[in-house]
Amino acid sequence: MQENIFIYQRIIPHYRIDNFNYLNEVLGGKLIVFHDHRIKSNSLILDGKGVTFKSEQLNLYTLFRGIFFWQGILSPIIRFGRPKAIVVEGNSRFLSNYFLLLFKLIKIKIIFWGHAKATSTDNTGISARNKLRNILAVAADGYLTYSEEGKREITTHCNPQKVFVATNTINIELISAIREQLEEPAILKKQLGLSNRYYALFIGQLIPDKRVEEVIQKVQLLKHSGVDIGCIIIGDGPERKNLEEQIAPDFRKDFHFMGSMPDFRKSAPYIYVTDFFLSPGYIGLAINHCLALGVPAIVERDRTKAMHSPEVEYLEDGKNGHFINFDNEEEFLDVIKTCIVKREEYRHYCIDYANRNLKLSNFTKGFEDCFQYLKVI
Repeated sequence: MQENIFIYQRIIPHYRIDNFNYLNEVLGGKLIVFHDHRIKSNSLILDGKGVTFKSEQLNLYTLFRGIFFWQGILSPIIRFGRPKAIVVEGNSRFLSNYFLLLFKLIKIKIIFWGHAKATSTDNTGISARNKLRNILAVAADGYLTYSEEGKREITTHCNPQKVFVATNTINIELISAIREQLEEPAILKKQLGLSNRYYALFIGQLIPDKRVEEVIQKVQLLKHSGVDIGCIIIGDGPERKNLEEQIAPDFRKDFHFMGSMPDFRKSAPYIYVTDFFLSPGYIGLAINHCLALGVPAIVERDRTKAMHSPEVEYLEDGKNGHFINFDNEEEFLDVIKTCIVKREEYRHYCIDYANRNLKLSNFTKGFEDCFQYLKVI
């Protein structure tokens, strides 16, 4: 029987399909990803379209009102035989992870995969969870982190030789190919019916932690300052109606709420014509999307206001974006001026950075290196 590699996930977001397709190709078709198909959302795999890896059901249970989780860790082995390795979310709240380590007794390599660092501004229970995470890291055969900072943090608690970085990213190769087919921004704006000289961008869920109201306020500040600017907002969520109501009547025509746009081909033209991406709340994979299309990111510096995901490490201050305090109006206006004056310089560096550091091959390399270290491929 063919010995596969198992990955246990809670869910599979649409943006991760290409990552697993690419990894499955590298593994010669031996990848099986288990997740809970019962969880329904527009952002998740629903119909299997575009999926070339094997995707199978794995029940996820919430315990004690969502404080802990349990996955049916044994059923995949019963159904598909003993794998060479199991990759699972390195989350200390998954009680099944502690029992999963018992599979090492039957020579299955256990690899944890995750941030390897705290990503919440709420410190309640963080210390205890970190200690448990570190215990899991010590016990695991291998550990995959999203970023170099995560690797540095976790290797202070476990053998650094077994820790590898699987750069968290999206299909930069596809986005780059789409970008190369687009018209120049000035022409593209006319085709899209966008009449302002400059455009701010927001990509992400319209939820409180993203602080999108700050985007609305800052764009209106620029307009009151005499800047001919509009704003493109890609994403949806419960805050949309409230955000729309915060726009002054005279400016409503300049704000474009595009809704959710998971198809890169549809979102790319709107992103490409913008001049900067505003992220006053926490940032994640949106920065990958922006950089690949040449858009610099302006990101909140204060981690007590925005506890960013590991992808924030991709921002090189002054090169492909800026860290600022969004409450500092003078700093904000200075950075906007810089982004506008150096627009083409930023565009080229953003694209170059994404092509060098954020491709799917950067993601799979971490997995390959880990599997080779453990001699499972």
